[in-house]
Amino acid sequence: MNASVPFRRALAASLLVALSSCNSTTSRNVLLINPTSNVVAIGGDDTILWNGEPIALDQLKPVLEESAALEPEPTLRFEPHVEASYELSADVLRLMKETGVTNFGFVGNEKLPAEGQPAN
Repeated sequence: MNASVPFRRALAASLLVALSSCNSTTSRNVLLINPTSNVVAIGGDDTILWNGEPIALDQLKPVLEESAALEPEPTLRFEPHVEASYELSADVLRLMKETGVTNFGFVGNEKLPAEGQPAN
């Protein structure tokens, strides 16, 4: 085993990714990358959330890159709301593919209406 692997795992456990906030101020959002499991959710109002914290689509890329680079790669759960736009959901999936995310799954499909049924 490479001597840097334990160090990388310890670092991953406390990894913080600082991102510029959506506005032009100097404040920063700090998002935690969990070393085992993370959630990208899209709300019914098309708000993107990383582990419950709002994030802009362009800010999601470096977070996904950092997550995908961890060994082992954490599971990424993708949870679009039933009323989230198809376009934004597709954009997030495209970004996941571009950044090398391979360990992911869909969450919440059981909430979706059956084919031909109206959404509640």
